[in-house]
Amino acid sequence: MTTGTIIIIIVALAAIVAVVAFVMPRSGNRRAEAERAKATEIREEAAAHDRELREREAAAAEAQASSDMAKAQAQKQQLEAERLEEEAGAADRRDLSTA
Repeated sequence: MTTGTIIIIIVALAAIVAVVAFVMPRSGNRRAEAERAKATEIREEAAAHDRELREREAAAAEAQASSDMAKAQAQKQQLEAERLEEEAGAADRRDLSTA
């Protein structure tokens, strides 16, 4: 090999090393950017899931409160019906005893 050939080989190797050194960090940047985008997507999905969960919990709490109010109203009406029935029975007994 001549000196000229050795110099060409060394220059070619230096150029290849320079290209590889230039390309490698950029591919890492692309990968990091893709990972950041994926992390952002995951955070957005988690926030949406959390929001939906809170809405469901609020709806469930509202339904429970409505159910509790309906039960209380039913109990109140039951007590009122029992009171009226008792009054009617007492009135019937008075009518029978005075007749």
